[in-house]
Amino acid sequence: MIDCRGKTLPQIKKELMNVRGITNLNAFMEPSLNYLIPFREMKNLPKACSIINQALHENKIIGIHFDTDTDGTCSGGIMYNYLIHHISESKLKTYTDIGKAHGLKNFDIDKMAECDVIIIVDSLDNNIDKYKLLHDMGKTVIILDHHDINPDIPYDDYAILVSSQDKDYKNHALCGAGVCLKVCLYLDILNNTNYADKYYDLAACGLIADMVDISETHMENRAIIYKGLSESHNPAIQFICGQYVFDSNAVSYYIAPKINALCRTNRNEEGYLIFTKYNESEIAYIIDKMDEAKTLQNAEVDRILSSGTEQVLDNITFMQIHTDYGVSGLVANSLVEKYHKPAIVLYDEISSDDNCLHGSARSPMDMFRSYCENFDHVHTGGHEPAFGIWFDTPDDLPKYLDEINNNAQQFKGQPKEADMLINIKDITINLTTFCQKFNFVSGMGSLSIEVELADMDSYTIGSFKNGKHTFIESSSPDTFTYRYSPKCIQWNLPQDVFEKYVIENKLPNLHPKGTLQFGFKNTAQIICNDLIPEDYVKEHTIEQDNSKDETLHTNKDINKILNIDNNTMFGVSDTEYKDISMELS
Repeated sequence: MIDCRGKTLPQIKKELMNVRGITNLNAFMEPSLNYLIPFREMKNLPKACSIINQALHENKIIGIHFDTDTDGTCSGGIMYNYLIHHISESKLKTYTDIGKAHGLKNFDIDKMAECDVIIIVDSLDNNIDKYKLLHDMGKTVIILDHHDINPDIPYDDYAILVSSQDKDYKNHALCGAGVCLKVCLYLDILNNTNYADKYYDLAACGLIADMVDISETHMENRAIIYKGLSESHNPAIQFICGQYVFDSNAVSYYIAPKINALCRTNRNEEGYLIFTKYNESEIAYIIDKMDEAKTLQNAEVDRILSSGTEQVLDNITFMQIHTDYGVSGLVANSLVEKYHKPAIVLYDEISSDDNCLHGSARSPMDMFRSYCENFDHVHTGGHEPAFGIWFDTPDDLPKYLDEINNNAQQFKGQPKEADMLINIKDITINLTTFCQKFNFVSGMGSLSIEVELADMDSYTIGSFKNGKHTFIESSSPDTFTYRYSPKCIQWNLPQDVFEKYVIENKLPNLHPKGTLQFGFKNTAQIICNDLIPEDYVKEHTIEQDNSKDETLHTNKDINKILNIDNNTMFGVSDTEYKDISMELS
């Protein structure tokens, strides 16, 4: 953590560049499209585009097969929205699988009999039997993808594979939506059009949601994301974001979870076309279905976690689950957050397709996937540090887990430190602007800048929306008139729960940690996740009856316990303050 107390913004920038390993800060924060890698460096891209273009001019029927996670939905949305500029709706067909199935192994390819050209996006299948069947049916198969390529499989015999994983392509971190965008950009060149420029926003969503590397070594990804987030055109994105900024956090916390909830609950067909819709009522209907799916998904995760059946080993955590939903990754995430060590979560049923045990792995540190790949009969797919994992000899699972656990010490993590230690008076317009701008494009390889306040020893508790969301702000006389004294906010932390925690622990001070940004009326906000432990929130949160004004503790109780003599009231339009001024010694 950099001690930035009393330092100027140029000094802070210089130290941050050193810590983060950034060589050109301006280019990093505002990357140009000059960082896009030339089209011809991606094997088969010009060839695939030529075939697609010919099919468009010959008015052939084109089918698009979607994977239905966020990257797949964005990939398919890009291709559909682009192609519909060139052919009629009757000539463009769409298909998807059920649940979290990947590839064509569970798909009835007879449904594609009406198509002349089939574009499979973000859904490479290393079992090529169905590619062969389509080829034998006289179909032209084009695969636009980014998953691992098996060098022993003759894809080219039956399909045209355009992949960022080709050995000669310099950006193996480009996701499926990124590949689809580049295909459409090249089609624009062939047709002297400019349609693809509107789909950078979908590519940005795919890149962020797929947790690809966006460090300085992958500037192509940063350039796509920056342009996409800066120029949103898709109405579904705009609808979901509403009044909020379309940035990396919006994708990670609003857009992707809604989309992924559908495929995790086997309701893919209800939402995989959301990015192809331009009617607000249709979009709203799909989002309602997404919210329903998310509620089901979260309830299932809570049910599984409450079973307490995880095995907490020295260096990893393991859990086997029984469920009809594809929630292994979410369960693994929760275990990592709780134990700060890698988690492996497997379904308890052996797959009938390959006789393997399948699931997900997550890690607080990079390279855990590569580590797991070193073991015989253990296979992975996906990205560091979030990936799918499977074991091809289930009877030997205990042995594999022991082997993985024995030498996994290096992948255990600790709660992340803030990047900067600052005082309240260090928060200026310029610092807030810089942090918000830096965090605009953030994710794997370039996490958001977090600040920690060193001097929050006197504070007032308030809430948004009747206590559902809690904030604190300094009540020190030194900061009353300071315009940019921030609200430190933790979403979904009930105010009464926070007050109970303060009482029980008799906290003399806090050190709020989180991302610094502008909020209501351009006031500074620090969005926190650590005001109090998550487990405490879950344990003490109760369903509130909005018809009653009840809290766990009254203001009088709190004042008595903390020896507070005076209270302070603030009249702020979008918030509710309880008259609690924390003047603690």
